[in-house]
Formats: sequence, C-alpha cells, structure tokens
Amino acid sequence: MTMTATTPIHISTPLYNQAAEYARLHDTSVEEMAEKLIFAFFVEKKQEKKLKRPTRYSPELLKLVGIAKGANVSPDDLNADEARWEYLKEKYDL
Repeated sequence: MTMTATTPIHISTPLYNQAAEYARLHDTSVEEMAEKLIFAFFVEKKQEKKLKRPTRYSPELLKLVGIAKGANVSPDDLNADEARWEYLKEKYDL
C-alpha cells in the first residue's frame, strides 16, 4: 500500500484549467500528473548526479587511455581524444 499525503498546491487558475482539460482528455487526473512530474524531476536530478564528469583523471585512467606520461587531459576531453591527437601530432610531426 502506498502512503499518500494531501497538501494544497497553489497554481494559477488558467494553468490548472489547462492541466484539468489535458487530464480529462488523457484519462488521468491533475493529481496523477503532478505526482509523475515531481517523480520525474527527482529521477532526472539523480541521473544528473551520476553523469557528472570528474574534475581530474587518475593516473591509472591516463595509462589506460594510452597517453604519454605527463600529458594534460582536460576534464572536458572525456575520452582523451584531444590529448591523444596532440600526442600523435607531436610524435609523428604532423
């Protein structure tokens, strides 16, 4: 059994009326829509937290990527493509 809480939410009348009409047309309720939107908000926030890029790469990761020792990898260069390209340009005088 899911526990529920009842609390008033104050929104503008025109917005509520639009939501009520949408709910009627889609065989749902404004309450269900609000619950789904709030749930989706927290799921999205949780995903954003998981997807944050690291600010620094560990030496172990740099070795795995195959970059010359001491290469600087930008946090925006997630796959180290730019650093690898710079290394290859320097190595093969491109």
